[in-house]
Amino acid sequence: MNSELCYASLWAGSPTRSNSWTAGRLGWRLHPLKSDLKGFWSLTVTGNWRLIFRYDERTNTASDIELIDYH
Repeated sequence: MNSELCYASLWAGSPTRSNSWTAGRLGWRLHPLKSDLKGFWSLTVTGNWRLIFRYDERTNTASDIELIDYH
């Protein structure tokens, strides 16, 4: 996955965007993670693959971005 696609995915699915319709409509299933990954957010990429990241609302930035095989 290239950096432009990651950035576009994170921007469109931003947890603070007022239009939550975007993430839901595109099927990314944006949601906060729990347990060991508390503090991370997740976007579904395809199949078992998830893009996980930390989101800083104050600076509107994502960090610790990883593409993981969820199962």
